[in-house]
Amino acid sequence: MKSVGSTVLSGLVLAFAVGEAIATGTLEFSLMKQKRADTEPLRRRDAVEDDLIGDFNGQDGVAYYLNVSVGTPGQLQTVQLDTGSSDFYFTASNSSFCDGTPGCAGGTFDPDKSSTFSVLQAGGFNTSFGDGSTDAGDYITDVVQVGDLAITGAVMGLAYQVNSTVGAQTGLMGIGYSINEGVQPGQAPYPNFPESLVGAKAIASRFYSLFLNDISQVGSIIFGGVDTKKYTGNLVTLDFFPTTEDQVTNFIIAVTSIDVSQGGQSQTIYNRPFLVLPDSGSTAFTVPNSLYEAIVKLVNIDDDGTAPCNTIYTDTTFTLNLTGSQDTSTTLSVPLSSMFTPAYTQDGSIAQDPTTGAALCVLQVQPDTSDELGTIGFTTMGDSIMRSGYWAFDLDNGQLSVAQAAINATDSNIVAVDAGPGMLAKAIDQPARDTAPTQTAVVAQTATATVAYSVATAASTAGHATASAKPSKAAGARFGAGEGAAGVGGAAAVVAVAVGMVL
Repeated sequence: MKSVGSTVLSGLVLAFAVGEAIATGTLEFSLMKQKRADTEPLRRRDAVEDDLIGDFNGQDGVAYYLNVSVGTPGQLQTVQLDTGSSDFYFTASNSSFCDGTPGCAGGTFDPDKSSTFSVLQAGGFNTSFGDGSTDAGDYITDVVQVGDLAITGAVMGLAYQVNSTVGAQTGLMGIGYSINEGVQPGQAPYPNFPESLVGAKAIASRFYSLFLNDISQVGSIIFGGVDTKKYTGNLVTLDFFPTTEDQVTNFIIAVTSIDVSQGGQSQTIYNRPFLVLPDSGSTAFTVPNSLYEAIVKLVNIDDDGTAPCNTIYTDTTFTLNLTGSQDTSTTLSVPLSSMFTPAYTQDGSIAQDPTTGAALCVLQVQPDTSDELGTIGFTTMGDSIMRSGYWAFDLDNGQLSVAQAAINATDSNIVAVDAGPGMLAKAIDQPARDTAPTQTAVVAQTATATVAYSVATAASTAGHATASAKPSKAAGARFGAGEGAAGVGGAAAVVAVAVGMVL
């Protein structure tokens, strides 16, 4: 769900290397997290990995982005990765929103400059978010490249009418169920990005895993597999709760209780179940009002939610008890420090305590004032919680597997997961009692493709994104103008793209 604040683009560049395709019906390669593009490729089977970059977005916290290329020749776009929405879209270069402040720092797309561009449904794209942001325009198809993988036939939204309430505009890669796309009433959904990867036979099923990592480090997403070195203990699989008419259409699980350990003492601070959606597109953890009040009592924050960063308790850890619809449960430990992000001023500097001059941080927990949630009501569990976990989303089987994240881990062991029930347990050789429950509800299906797919790898992985930091004068807006440096085109006639950090 799109709920990030303003930000500044920096020139720090990250890149990856890619192995070659192997003609086995799937694309076999991986991407490697490095700060330069001149690294040797790693080869893994049937999984697509990309780096994620998380960055400070003023008082609204952190968001995670990746760079993609669209069109022929490729036009670089920085998109926010969002498990809480479903559309994959960019901003049109002639959108009037980009002419003002704070503008379109994530890049724009000019369809007139792409020889492979085609309109699928004029005026068919219309999406809105809980923060009041809206985007509308056309559904289109063109070549999309992520890393060294180029897909022809991918369907996207191209937003001409933009209203961003959270600062500068970027594109969005929504990777939820396609049934939730912003199509017009009566219009069937289109295959979104994970479904396009399956349709192009790049991965076996709608499966991906997410490792956000520490706030100061680079994370990763793996489409079609997991990295067994990025978590500790066992992955425990939870069935998603059905949301409408006994159908799984969102990534809903339950928090049944929350314990806290502080100063060597432990206590349960909340024991009333509530439903949550693990949402990489949100920063804050939205909780029932009474739970929010209980958390605030444990931390020393001002009325505006801030506290000197050096006063955040380092001996305080929250334990969330998570369960799925079939009563399988697990726990996730979240240090208090993960629930805070640096607080920024309008000019992009870190806010300071007016008395001591100490840097300020802001608590990324917010109350849901209704407190009493309905049977299908849910709150969002944003990055402040998700950074502590490793999350494997299995859309085909309506399940989420969770483990404690191995924060700052540098080793990697990427394992592909085949299509079908119980394949995660088989892939990682883990006890089936943890990873193979059976979803009893109907699961939202893959949308029907209306265009033919083809997939290729580019001959070069050269390329990077850069940007200048130009704080805006608008309240809370700190995006600068985005500047893209295209890489060398390869056999797929698209631009190879690296991953850039957005600060």
